Amino acid sequence: MTIKNTGKKILGFGKLAILPGEIGVLPEGFDANHPTVAYYIKKKWIEETEDAPGGEDAEATDAADLEKEIRAVKNMNLEALKAKARELGFEFGDTVTKAVLIEKITAVLTAEK
Repeated sequence: MTIKNTGKKILGFGKLAILPGEIGVLPEGFDANHPTVAYYIKKKWIEETEDAPGGEDAEATDAADLEKEIRAVKNMNLEALKAKARELGFEFGDTVTKAVLIEKITAVLTAEK
């Protein structure tokens, strides 16, 4: 069952949390007959929808997450950058600079998104 959170609070269904305005697919065992789901529908906190989860809101969230991640990389010290670079599989010499590592790491992060 695909639902949209039409309320003003985060709603939880097992391990799934849906923010206000978000669309999500309910986990197995949660359907219109489930007491929690039925209550949320009655209160008009959720509505069933045919829309797919994701869409423009998900793209905006992904872009914001990427921006935060890149900002965090830019604020790392050299040792943290080296650790992150090793984690990503980069090989580099002892004379590698912070700027080079930031450039390479952000390029990988951007390509992944």
